[in-house]
Amino acid sequence: MLGLKKLKQVYFDIIKEHKFSFVTVLLAFVIATVLYSYGHSNYDSYSTFLSTFLIFSAFGIVLCETIHKYKKTSDPEYGNKKKKYSILYAAILVVSIGISLVNSLYDIILDNEVIEAIRGNYVIFYLLITVLLSVYFFYKKSGEKFETYIAKAFCSMAKAQLVYLILAIGFLILIGIVDSLLFDSYEIYLIERVELMLVGLVEFPCLLTGFSKTDEELDKFCKALFSYVFMALLGIAYVIIYAYIIKIVVTWTFPSNEVFSILTGLFVCSVPAWFLALGSNKESVEKTVNIMHYAFIPFIVLQIMCLFMRVSEYGFTSSRYFGMALIVFEIAYIIFHAISSIKNWDKNYYILYMGMIAAFIVFIMPFVNVNSVVFMSQKARIEQYFKLGDAAEIEDIEEAKSAFRMLERNGGLAAKRYIEKNLTDEQVEELSGEERSVPTDDFSVSAFNNYTSYDVSSYKTLYFVDEDLGDRYYTDLDLSKVPIYAYDFGNDADEEIIGYADLSDIVNEISKLQQNADKNDSMEYQDQLGNVIDAYVPLSDGGVLKITNLVVRGDHLAENPIESISIEGYVFK
Repeated sequence: MLGLKKLKQVYFDIIKEHKFSFVTVLLAFVIATVLYSYGHSNYDSYSTFLSTFLIFSAFGIVLCETIHKYKKTSDPEYGNKKKKYSILYAAILVVSIGISLVNSLYDIILDNEVIEAIRGNYVIFYLLITVLLSVYFFYKKSGEKFETYIAKAFCSMAKAQLVYLILAIGFLILIGIVDSLLFDSYEIYLIERVELMLVGLVEFPCLLTGFSKTDEELDKFCKALFSYVFMALLGIAYVIIYAYIIKIVVTWTFPSNEVFSILTGLFVCSVPAWFLALGSNKESVEKTVNIMHYAFIPFIVLQIMCLFMRVSEYGFTSSRYFGMALIVFEIAYIIFHAISSIKNWDKNYYILYMGMIAAFIVFIMPFVNVNSVVFMSQKARIEQYFKLGDAAEIEDIEEAKSAFRMLERNGGLAAKRYIEKNLTDEQVEELSGEERSVPTDDFSVSAFNNYTSYDVSSYKTLYFVDEDLGDRYYTDLDLSKVPIYAYDFGNDADEEIIGYADLSDIVNEISKLQQNADKNDSMEYQDQLGNVIDAYVPLSDGGVLKITNLVVRGDHLAENPIESISIEGYVFK
């Protein structure tokens, strides 16, 4: 009972400290819970907009709350400075609400190429900055050394997440029991609604608890885990990488493509592990951590080799740019650690500043942000291709097409305007493989019925049907004579044709419904589709086909609008 009382006290304390962000997040998940799969597209849009707006705004609210809590406990004059800090809080909230509003409204109302090009980077930057600053003020409020705070926060977070995990699994089991014994909750999406509600009601306070409640001292288990287990695992990983380095030196081969991602993951795991080990306050560990910092330097060289090979051949993509940014961050961090060790600085929290600076450079800073670098790199490859003219080889054409696709996806606003102003329609057609002037109206529609039983009293044999036909699947498609195969579980090659069905009327009717029906009323729309396939289709060799699910794909504006179909159902003979 004492443990339950303490748990209850911690829960209500964290809600009291972060009441505004808690209410905001809880409201977001209440809306998402109530409107989940409501069956009306407008309600889905409202739910997505409101939930996204509230959750994104909560990041700024949490930052204001952490600054307020830190200043309230550390600055005796804070009460006299409320006006100044009120202006700061108002500015943070205005920026948070503005970014959240633009991001949430864009898909529904806004249609602006500038916003489209920059909103992703600005939203990511906003999220990173608010999280890093919130962690910084949580740390300052704790009054601990940074590495000690990280270790305590890790343990606190693990305990808090365990509480949430137990509740999430517990409710999952309880709903399973209800489904088995009382009624089927599938139709009201009870599991999804309960789990969504738990995220707002329990998971969010648990996250805040992990960062905020770091008063308890580390126990022996945590100290041993951080000092010995984590360090031992890292040490083994380092030995494996060094063995690989020796291998490529002896065999004189280039590093494999997987090396960079492995080393990236190793660095991402190493930094928290180093802080956790230092936070255990065992003097014997400090020397090991220092050695590991310097032992990572050859890995950075290996990363540079891997990245240089890819960039020199194919230019910068967004993933390669992030790889380069990570290498620069690793070098800066190792240099900072070396200087801190020499001058005996206690400035490990500077890694938060480094993270914020890196976020600004990568996502915001003109000319060197991810979109700018990708644009300049891939633009040069396209221009080089057109300079070659008739001398261009197949490899040059493929590289130019790849560069064009990269510009469209990750080049940002500058790339979009470059394509519009500097490339002719013929050049765009050549690079994209598509003709701009040909309009399309692609569609894919699924019709199904929910019958659980059929009258088979007049039939002797049942066959399962599960097949895909049409251009998409490299098969001919004649809707008046569709081959029906007996599905052979696990062996498609041995499937036999058991007859031919005329599905032209059914497929064409579904296509017309998809084009003309009121899809805002999704229940009526699905009922209409289900009624179309609710028939026994006669087969050429006797028997009937009963379709349970029919997927039709095509282009309404094409000469032959039906491209492919997928059929599931049964044949009775």
